[in-house]
Amino acid sequence: MKKIIIVASLFAFGGLVNAQTSKDQKVIELLETMGTTQNTKISYELFISNYRKQYPDTPAAYWDKATSLVDYKDLIRRIVPIYSRNFTEEEIDDLITFYKSSTGKNMTAKMPVILQESMLVGQEWGTELAQKIESEIKAFEKKTDTSPPSPRR
Repeated sequence: MKKIIIVASLFAFGGLVNAQTSKDQKVIELLETMGTTQNTKISYELFISNYRKQYPDTPAAYWDKATSLVDYKDLIRRIVPIYSRNFTEEEIDDLITFYKSSTGKNMTAKMPVILQESMLVGQEWGTELAQKIESEIKAFEKKTDTSPPSPRR
């Protein structure tokens, strides 16, 4: 009798846990529909590609090992609570509907290219901004240089 009660309790608890995670399951569906995992893989490959260029003497085995450590499911598990906190279940349903629409699918298909091009533009913008800031700092330092003039000879 005790075994039956324990088993029944476990099933009831399991049902409760599933009921509590239905929103999380919808978030996972949304992330899959949005192509989040695929876009993350593409971003990671670009990231590694840039590092390979910066460190050309690093053996390929190192990069293969680094890539084997990537766990995209772990990343998704970490992202789910963020979406759960910021969207209602109804909003998640609406987003799933959008991303399953032709416009949503088109956006998902084009997102990797958009991300790649956006990263390049962001890098260029950051470089230009850093140069402007450095120029302004140098100009400011020249204006505020209070050291005495060098003696004439």
